[in-house]
Amino acid sequence: MKAPTLKDLGKQAPAAEADEFSKAVEQEEARASAVVRKTFSFEQRHLDHLVTVAQQLSAERGKTIGASEALRAIIERDMKRAGQ
Repeated sequence: MKAPTLKDLGKQAPAAEADEFSKAVEQEEARASAVVRKTFSFEQRHLDHLVTVAQQLSAERGKTIGASEALRAIIERDMKRAGQ
């Protein structure tokens, strides 16, 4: 059997795809570090609307969308309408 060629990965130059991936990871880490957790109280009709929006987004994106992500989408939509 042939001996494997070993490389020191710490000294390897990153590939172009890895660069884009690294940038995406850094952006996501920066976004995640800026997340603030709060607790809010909603009326049932507000929660029903939030769940409806989450279901619509899930159908559009083809993946499960939680209430928090749906709430962020609603806020982003409202900010765009307001021109922010």
